[in-house]
Amino acid sequence: MKAKRNMRTMMKKAARKANLLMEMGEDMMDLMMKARKYKRMTKK
Repeated sequence: MKAKRNMRTMMKKAARKANLLMEMGEDMMDLMMKARKYKRMTKK
């Protein structure tokens, strides 16, 4: 039972974080894309 409650609180926290990320969403996406490109460059 406790695990389920913890999961629910985790989901709520995750949802709040998701909302914040959506507000900064475009910037975050830009950073993610740049990071992926950078990782690809370093791998080769």
